[in-house]
Amino acid sequence: MPKNPNKQRHKTVAIDFDGVVNSYKSGYHGPDHLPDPPVEGAIKFIRDANEFFKVVIFSTRAETEAGVNAIRKYLKQHGLPEDVANAIKITDKKVKATPYIDDRGWQFQGWFPSMEFIMDFQPWYKYKYEKTDLVDKNGPES
Repeated sequence: MPKNPNKQRHKTVAIDFDGVVNSYKSGYHGPDHLPDPPVEGAIKFIRDANEFFKVVIFSTRAETEAGVNAIRKYLKQHGLPEDVANAIKITDKKVKATPYIDDRGWQFQGWFPSMEFIMDFQPWYKYKYEKTDLVDKNGPES
């Protein structure tokens, strides 16, 4: 990965915590109870993103100081360097960012989904298909 020698971070990447960083396999058991491992690649992504962007982690857990502290501790325990973990903003608010990385998002393309789609929406970790089922095995069209 290329390095950012000047450490200029003009844009912000906002990353949801549960279901994106924290694998959330056991569900929610309070703001400071985090028994699950990270999603594969999450810690590396945060470390790499920090080279180029302001990184913000957002979560309803961050409504309390205990939740903010638990998230920061989780990041450090799972290998994020302490200086990076301490520099990251952790909030329960939507911040101005490009992009938002969220397991429960649907990207608006100028049209609205059906109510059936919204009612049946599932985050990636509950989705009925395997990732390989969604990849075009023939590659892009010529």
